[in-house]
Amino acid sequence: MTIERNATHRDRQWPCDALVLGSGASTFRAAIELKRHGIDVVVPRKIFYGGTSASSGSDKQTLHTAATGRHGDDFIALAASLGAGGAMDEDTAYLEAVGSLRELSSLKYLGLPIPLDRLGAVLRYQTDHDEAGRATSCGPRTSRLMVKVLAEESARLGVPP
Repeated sequence: MTIERNATHRDRQWPCDALVLGSGASTFRAAIELKRHGIDVVVPRKIFYGGTSASSGSDKQTLHTAATGRHGDDFIALAASLGAGGAMDEDTAYLEAVGSLRELSSLKYLGLPIPLDRLGAVLRYQTDHDEAGRATSCGPRTSRLMVKVLAEESARLGVPP
């Protein structure tokens, strides 16, 4: 497919295999994963760090990951906790649980300042429907910081804006 966009009164075309619409953290994550798998992807956006995620003034983004307690964690238990509020079905919750450690590690590698204890373990806290303390965040700017590191990685990989 070819995407056409009017940019400063000039027509531009970007040949691509996939078009990802949006400007928040999940948009950039999708574009990054597609690009890493060799798929030509375009993310049309007007503002480089735009979107609701980047404009958040509160700590609306909590990262839920498998707990790293003395006995480890069970992805089925994490999925049950994620789905306990009724916001997602069992399959979606399980996929979120299985990918949680990889995604947290990826964000940390990209520069998201995840809070760590003195030995390097991720600091976590309990939220509603979470008996194991699986949540972490970077404080009030978590969403904005996530968009920033993901947008920078998207640009580094050459995803056209």
